[in-house]
Amino acid sequence: MTAHTATASWAEHAARMFDPPSHPRWETPGELARAIDPKSRQTPALDVIDAALVEAFNTPDSRLVISMPPQEGKSPRASRRFPLWALTQNPDLRVGIASHESNIARRWGRAIRDDIAQHGDTLGLTVRSDLSAQNEWQLAGHDGGVFTGGVGGQFTGRPVDILIIDDPVKGREEADSEVMSRGSWGTSDRACNR
Repeated sequence: MTAHTATASWAEHAARMFDPPSHPRWETPGELARAIDPKSRQTPALDVIDAALVEAFNTPDSRLVISMPPQEGKSPRASRRFPLWALTQNPDLRVGIASHESNIARRWGRAIRDDIAQHGDTLGLTVRSDLSAQNEWQLAGHDGGVFTGGVGGQFTGRPVDILIIDDPVKGREEADSEVMSRGSWGTSDRACNR
């Protein structure tokens, strides 16, 4: 190997470090949704949700509550497209998804995993073949992935970088129930009566 060849190899390597990523980086979860699903819709309400999700993603230790009428597209955007978008931004993110029933959370985990299986080349992501269950999967070559469970369930001892809680109570009756509230928040009668 000559000095010129070594220099050229080093220079080419350094130049590649500044090349844009091999897959596109979408500005919002909505842009990603439209890129992989042409039937995906974008409404003014989803524009607001996208902006809030991106701000929360870029703000350390942020908390975000999305409250809108039913059928606005909150859950598909926040529980499916947002985690997928976040993993395209940083494939080492560990995402937790919880719902009042573990089956609902698992459905989101399966949908995200299947999106990656179907659009992996576009997304630049692949799911590990040996850790690819609906409720728990990891990206190949990365620490990131998705773990799902029911509220109050299997999250003990599981580190997550992003936690999404989608519909933590079944309906209005449970939301208004003091007994259910105490169970969800883990408080005792004494703590509630102070």
